[in-house]
Amino acid sequence: MAAIVLIIWTLLILLITTAVRKFNNWWYEPNEKSLAAPLPPGDLGWPIFGHMYSFLRAYTSSNPNAFTDSYLEKYGKLGLYKTHLFSQPTILTTSSDAYKWVTAHGDHFLPGWPDSFNMLFGCNSISLLAGDKHKRMKRLTGPSLQGTDTLARFALQIAEEDVRELETWAREKVINTYDAVTKLIFDRMMKILISCEERSELDEIARIFSKFILAVRAIPINLPGTAHHKGLKARQRLREKLTPVISRRRAGERKDDVLQLWMDQSDDDGQPMTDEELLDMIGGYMIAGHTGSALSLTWFMIFMNEHPEVLEKVRVEAQEVRNTKPPGEPLSYFDTRRLKYLRHVHDEILRIVNIAPFTFRKVKETSTINGFTIPKGWRVQLMSRAIHYDPDIYANPYVFKPDRWIGRLLKPGQFAAFGEGQRACPGQQFARLNVVIIAYYLALDYKWEPLKSTYKTKFLPHPHPTCGYPVKFTRRVCS
Repeated sequence: MAAIVLIIWTLLILLITTAVRKFNNWWYEPNEKSLAAPLPPGDLGWPIFGHMYSFLRAYTSSNPNAFTDSYLEKYGKLGLYKTHLFSQPTILTTSSDAYKWVTAHGDHFLPGWPDSFNMLFGCNSISLLAGDKHKRMKRLTGPSLQGTDTLARFALQIAEEDVRELETWAREKVINTYDAVTKLIFDRMMKILISCEERSELDEIARIFSKFILAVRAIPINLPGTAHHKGLKARQRLREKLTPVISRRRAGERKDDVLQLWMDQSDDDGQPMTDEELLDMIGGYMIAGHTGSALSLTWFMIFMNEHPEVLEKVRVEAQEVRNTKPPGEPLSYFDTRRLKYLRHVHDEILRIVNIAPFTFRKVKETSTINGFTIPKGWRVQLMSRAIHYDPDIYANPYVFKPDRWIGRLLKPGQFAAFGEGQRACPGQQFARLNVVIIAYYLALDYKWEPLKSTYKTKFLPHPHPTCGYPVKFTRRVCS
């Protein structure tokens, strides 16, 4: 009798579990008969939570690729899979073809970032705008970080100040790489964006910003003590610090910076950017410009230690450029265009590290991609990390190999570090410029030795060494 009861309870539990697991499919999936093509393979997991546990388990392990690899192993290399992440039914795109289609058909999609991201960035952030509003903001802000004259002017500022900062590192002898690079990049961004150079002011804004940035990819729980709650408070404090800067400009103060370029612009109707638009844009550019450059340089120093043969190639190329310049003349924007191998190193760092491993879109109208239906209202999660580790695109993808970029002609969708299409990163040229200039001086004039033989990598919110990678930092003695 007891055995029969046990069997009944077991069957009942299995039935309830199956029903609960199928709830998301029943609630979100459209009727297959009404679709021109089937949904991608996969399932929507548990109600509310979906597959967030599997996602977070992978991204808190030493191998974040395990999450998308599980779909490839189970369903084959199809490039599109249905799942449920961040409280939304989601289509994962893991192939370059799917990525290319989504980015090339921008009118079919809206920005799809989670609500927590929207609350932090503000409704005027270029990352969150769509349609005519997005096009207007790109026209107003794009020239500030894309024009050759502007880049050339800012390059000289960056080069001159980087030389002084690296000398400071050498005098200190021991630095925490991640902390030192983060401070350097933050200082540059604040000067170029709003002409902020006062040390006490920079330190205060940096403290606020550190809490703000930790919340960007944190779990969106708005309770006291959580990263999201701290981020919202930091956002308000950051706006309180920036509002007087804008007010002084409105009153007639002028500076040679990005904010001034933005304020001097007007749209087709003759309307300038509002204070709210300026505040959201400054915050967005602080995160985009600061995070990518700081992490790129941190990993540059790590990979150059691990691959001295690559560092030697970087140094040879950099010395060739220096030999064509008068002694002491800073590196210029036009010089950086000649540092082709160093740019290949930067591309390889972006590919293997994946500073932004995924981005989001929301489906505006039902579409068909590669024979699968992408339903209206669902979210698309573009997994750039999966593309960058695709062995059919990059042979031996886990190997750091900058030489793979020499003479390489990439097809659309194969390199997603800066996005593509209408929503490609508007500041990518400036980001590259920032990294290449600092890496040039690091490679030529300094050496660094790690003080720890091993390090662990934390992948959320962005990939970084947990120890910060402390090094002994000294000047090179060239024979």
